[in-house]
Amino acid sequence: MPIDLERGDYVAALHAAELGMGATVSFTVDVEPQTVVLETPYPFDLEFPVLDADTEEPIEGAQVSIERVDVEGAWPGPAVREIASDALGQARFPGLTPGRWRLIGRAEGYAASETVFDYPGSQVEAARETGLVELEAFYLPISRPVNFELVHREHWLDATDFSVALTHTGTPVPFDEAGRATLGLGWYGLPLYIKVDYPGLRSSVRYLDAGLPDPDAVHRIEVGGPRELAVQLEIAPEILEQLAGGSAFLGVSFRAGNGDAVKVGDDVVGPTTAVFYSVQAEHATVSLETTETGEPITWAARRIALEPAGRTTCTLHVDAAPMSLLVTDESGAAVEGFECEIRPVPDDTAWLLGGRSDEQGLVPAARLEGGRGALCGYLAEGEILALDCPVQLDGAEAVVPFELAPLHRTFVEVRTSSAPLANVEVDLLGALSGFPFYFQRTRADGTTAALHLVAASRARARVSLDGYWTPTPELDLLPGRNLVVARTTGVIRVTDDAALVHVRSVEFGATLSDWRETDLLRIDRTNGGALLCHVPVGNYEVEQGDAEDRTIAVTVGATVPAGV
Repeated sequence: MPIDLERGDYVAALHAAELGMGATVSFTVDVEPQTVVLETPYPFDLEFPVLDADTEEPIEGAQVSIERVDVEGAWPGPAVREIASDALGQARFPGLTPGRWRLIGRAEGYAASETVFDYPGSQVEAARETGLVELEAFYLPISRPVNFELVHREHWLDATDFSVALTHTGTPVPFDEAGRATLGLGWYGLPLYIKVDYPGLRSSVRYLDAGLPDPDAVHRIEVGGPRELAVQLEIAPEILEQLAGGSAFLGVSFRAGNGDAVKVGDDVVGPTTAVFYSVQAEHATVSLETTETGEPITWAARRIALEPAGRTTCTLHVDAAPMSLLVTDESGAAVEGFECEIRPVPDDTAWLLGGRSDEQGLVPAARLEGGRGALCGYLAEGEILALDCPVQLDGAEAVVPFELAPLHRTFVEVRTSSAPLANVEVDLLGALSGFPFYFQRTRADGTTAALHLVAASRARARVSLDGYWTPTPELDLLPGRNLVVARTTGVIRVTDDAALVHVRSVEFGATLSDWRETDLLRIDRTNGGALLCHVPVGNYEVEQGDAEDRTIAVTVGATVPAGV
């Protein structure tokens, strides 16, 4: 059937009164005539089990809805349909037609889960012949509540003006009048990023380094306190012209008292003075950034020390455009595709640069007043790695060179005294910032894949051993082989914390108290208050007070009472 259409982009589909809309076809009308083939709609049923994402057990009574999403609302088509899964967790939607559909599942105690898919997808033949498309499981994640509380609210009259959400994409949950809110998490990543919206234009992003808080605990967010920070933002006229019409963000990054890495700030359009009550930290980094290109670009930054109480006032001058980091190889040629970031030292909460070098080897970099930065980056999925390379960003230069040379081949090997250990996680982190940047896992031979480390790096490796002990869980990453020897473990039982100083390893000459202070000792506490200390196998001396010291032997997997 010929139809005359004006030039432009179109979407078309056949509609049958008894079936509904068929599959949509997108096409463009230009000068030349063309033929567009539209498929006659045919019916099929969609069936799938709804399962618990953790246990893979069926969920009975889950509410599952389906909606066609590839047609405009003005087109005739099915409305949202909803059914409940049966005792076996099965859900079945009859009478669908080919197209793009959105499935949403909900159940008590679970977070909502959503997927958008073109059905029947690869099962076209089955849909036509049997009228049935069978999907793999539709998983619902358990809703894990995280409780938040606003503290030090003396500067804010109404706590309900605050809200909290999972990063920037989650649905905000308002705080109640008592300053409390519970965020139900379903699919989430660790460590956890959350966003807190303040009254007005202020917001903060908090990075929960320690992971998911205990469900019974309350994660406290300070929005006031004894310290105040007043930031006077000064922008040169020529820079203000460059910022005109765009959006800028005046941010303050710091480490909160509960360990969160926090960035709080305001949207700004020009010079201003902003007062921040929530910066309860000894040090903070103040910065101005823009996001016109999609990636945040920091123009200027300054690290400051805060007074123990009262107001600290500082000025951030922005009198020049961001400088550029020029990434080159050993021959001086520009390197494209180097993914990198720079953090101020010793502040691991602020980013001064984050991005990828372009074909000219350039990445925008902030001007850092009175401080230095540590650069981390990688090329070709970690084949070439830079970790905490020192860079100076407080000069007047427009371009700061950074050379990916010379390179040292390096790898980590983890083994016991007699055998390699496979699948051990090895984190690579900067020695200046302490920030984990890259991780690997050991292979069957106990080694990580070799990489080429930029010689200027200040790099460390940290191993995570389950069921083993090593005196070097963290070590400087040196050229060549970096060996970590893991020891099999047993358990020494002592009565209380005070007894740790009375048990000493014969081989290593350290007490259990020494190991505890240096994070080399895993301790479990029994209901009766006794301590179960996971230690390397070997002999241990136990001080007996007035009696003669005695020696105990710890073997693999055994629990030995120390008698103290």
